Amino acid sequence: MLSNHHWWRTNFTYYMALFFITAIVIFLPYTLTGTSLVWQSDGITQHLPALMQWQSDLQHLFSTGSWPTQWTWQVGLGTDYYQTFSYYTLGDIFSYGVGFVSAQHVLAYYEWMLLLRLFLAGVSALVAIKYFTHNTNPWINASAALMYVFTGYTAFSAFEHPFFINPLIILPLLIVSFDYFLTTKQMVPFVLMVFWTLWNNYYFAFMMLLGLAIYWAIQTTIRHQWLNWRLHIRMIIAGVIGAMMAMLLFLPNVLGVLSSSRSGAPLANGLTIYPIYYYLALPGTILGNAQTPNFWFTGGFAIVLILGLIFTARRWRKYPVLASIWLISGIGLLIPAFAGIFNGGSSPSNRWTFMLALPLAIAAVYFLAALPKLDKKDWYSFIGFGLLASLSLFITTDFSLQSPFGLFIAMYVVILLVLYAFRNAITPKQWALLTLMIVMNVILIMSHTHEDDLNPNKTPMLSRDAVQSLIKQQTKYPTEHVTDTESLQRSMVADPLHNMAGIAPGNNMAMLSNAHPIDSYWSYQMGSVGHVMSDLGILTSTNNDVVSDLDHRSLISHILGVQQVFQNTKDPNIANYTKDSTINNQTRRTTNHAYPLAYIAPNTVATATYTQASPSEKEAFLVDSVVTDTVPEQISKYAYKNELLTTPISQYQSKEPRDTIKYSYTTTADNEDVGIYMAPNAKIKDTELHLELTNIQFEPQSLNGRYQSELAEYTFKHETYAEENDAPDMRYNPDAFKWHWYKNNISNLGSTMSGYSITAKYAGNTQKFVQTSQKNLSFFNPRDEVTINLGPAKDVTDTQFIPLTFSQPGTYRFDVKIVAVPTDTRFTDKAAAIKATGVPFDLESDRLVASYKSKQPQIITTSIPYSTGWHSNTNDLIKVNGGFLGIQTPPGDNKIEITYRTPGQRIGLVLSLLGLTMFITLIIYEYWFKYKKHM
Repeated sequence: MLSNHHWWRTNFTYYMALFFITAIVIFLPYTLTGTSLVWQSDGITQHLPALMQWQSDLQHLFSTGSWPTQWTWQVGLGTDYYQTFSYYTLGDIFSYGVGFVSAQHVLAYYEWMLLLRLFLAGVSALVAIKYFTHNTNPWINASAALMYVFTGYTAFSAFEHPFFINPLIILPLLIVSFDYFLTTKQMVPFVLMVFWTLWNNYYFAFMMLLGLAIYWAIQTTIRHQWLNWRLHIRMIIAGVIGAMMAMLLFLPNVLGVLSSSRSGAPLANGLTIYPIYYYLALPGTILGNAQTPNFWFTGGFAIVLILGLIFTARRWRKYPVLASIWLISGIGLLIPAFAGIFNGGSSPSNRWTFMLALPLAIAAVYFLAALPKLDKKDWYSFIGFGLLASLSLFITTDFSLQSPFGLFIAMYVVILLVLYAFRNAITPKQWALLTLMIVMNVILIMSHTHEDDLNPNKTPMLSRDAVQSLIKQQTKYPTEHVTDTESLQRSMVADPLHNMAGIAPGNNMAMLSNAHPIDSYWSYQMGSVGHVMSDLGILTSTNNDVVSDLDHRSLISHILGVQQVFQNTKDPNIANYTKDSTINNQTRRTTNHAYPLAYIAPNTVATATYTQASPSEKEAFLVDSVVTDTVPEQISKYAYKNELLTTPISQYQSKEPRDTIKYSYTTTADNEDVGIYMAPNAKIKDTELHLELTNIQFEPQSLNGRYQSELAEYTFKHETYAEENDAPDMRYNPDAFKWHWYKNNISNLGSTMSGYSITAKYAGNTQKFVQTSQKNLSFFNPRDEVTINLGPAKDVTDTQFIPLTFSQPGTYRFDVKIVAVPTDTRFTDKAAAIKATGVPFDLESDRLVASYKSKQPQIITTSIPYSTGWHSNTNDLIKVNGGFLGIQTPPGDNKIEITYRTPGQRIGLVLSLLGLTMFITLIIYEYWFKYKKHM
């Protein structure tokens, strides 16, 4: 048997050569064309900004010795720094080196770390291959490691979410360390891997530890160790020590997630089974990865990996661990709840399937090593799967003979024929040929979904010049130093990507400037802010981008202290914001009516009153009231809320207009104008119109119903053509239409999943309410009411028609009314009165200080997001307005001091130090005293 040194020298060399060949073919064209590896969506909106911020913070740490503040004003309305960025950079050891490069080289660092992660994932796989298989053939081992690295998961995540590659490095080492512990009782390697797993990323830690628990259950059953309590106790001790060491970062993260806007989501988005199209696509997805994965099952496993699965599954008695994994995983892929549990109890994301690459790589080693021993049933099984996968791919591409997956099917056939030809004995040249085909296979997997990356008209990847330009643009936004509330100029910054904008609902690039953008698109969002946006029915708010652009509503923009707006050409204007200048190809608009960060509201509204109000009424309450139950309700008859108007509307012009109507519409094929008629009303001049939809219900059409609707539309167009041209439509063929329609829709069975949109147009302003479907894993948020900002009221003396467009065929029902929200002096006078009560705070690091003289017990209202991390020894802190920080002041002089501490960080530090002490003790025990006895 080869020595460890010889094994590693040989296998590492083979793997390195294969990796470099593969990486050059895949990534060199990006370099040659000046195309970056930064995705137009989360890449430029989250990952690169997070790395840029981390680079700045690390360099500040190196030069001053000061860690980043626990509360940051640069993100959204203000948020916890550590809870926000732990998901992205703080636990990612591959991001730590960015502190040693300049800001101009962060993009290069971002890209090189992506390649380094991929390379190390293969090295990590080699560790597992050597440990579990003891195989000595470097062709087999290097090929298996390469196939482990390059799967459909990598093809998606490497370009979209580079730090998603980290688990590919961690998983093999975690499993090996655990199995080594089960075999030798040595705890140190396992403790280290538990620590790294939890430190790296709490989301993937949860996933991998669940996978580890399944592996433990399988091994314990096979080894008959269920009653080995000593082993179980040692395992728990090792796990606890590793977990304690990571608590400094892990505990605050978990506490943050539990209080975030994404908590409380229904398991698996409420799905009990997947839609039919998912099951139809499943076999084909294993072979060929789709550009947009269904429920995050990226598939795209190399052909030899698939053959290894079939080979070991047929010999389940010989490979019971692998067979058990195939059985559990196969069942899990069929059940949304399984994916939901692995996804932290939320949406049914099959992201967990990245872990299958490890047992598949090991199975591939066994398969290739036993190639001469295959029997006829093996080959029949391989052919059977190939036929099944081909049929699945054929269905998902609408039975097209020009299927983009044709190369996958052809490669499957060719590799199968080559293996069959080499089945008796394989020479070194034949191994080289087979390895070359494996390389071609993984290149196809990686490149298949990125064909348009180098096409400037279609690419989702930004050019390097565009990225560097975006970075430089941030320095052009107005600079102001945060020392007190008078200079905390919050801004609303429109998406700077223009025609390169992706699917991301927001953009964090402006975080790198001093503009203090309110938009904040991160996986962690403070639940308190999300609650406020939900109360106000903000159309554009999502769980990942709770503030967004506030639907360009004037009142809440002012209340939250937005003093400047940087808008793109097509963005609607916000009332009371006037044009100032042009910066970064955006129009800067400013206002003199933005609220200070802290102020005294003249009215008090009880929580029960506020809860029963409509979204527009709630927004009106916030103009001059504080919502709290700590003092009795007191609302003046001059309160702004009393200025709201409801203007009469009707569904049909012949109907009598009413303040609220019940709207019902079933989609038809005649393309008739559908919408709302708004009666003349001079009183709504100088107002912002809110279209409030409540009790929204949607009944999608069945497959046959959709066919009948589209057939009716097809027939309608035929009849229209005949009438307009006074000639028959010679192309009319309803039977051919039926054939073509069912052929193109059989693969989409269940694809609507109740998702739909309602679009309203008014005075040149187009607004769309999107009810995301259950298949939307990041933004699913079922809503039965929404408020749509139609913009400033215009032509108020005329009857106006507001067209509504419904995206999906079916029946829509909802209650609707239009509320007119005054934006003239009725609001600006209130804003001026509030500004006069402003309480100036000194904003220090994690500390707010102010002096305030109160004649009576009062509540200082702020637009600072509420968190249990806020503390004060001078004043009582309360939650006001549904999610903001309130400060109670007794009569007399108040010296207010408020500090912020990341929830769980102190106890996390104590636990980490204790865990580190226990780990050092463990090392001394295992590697000193224990081995001393054997000397």
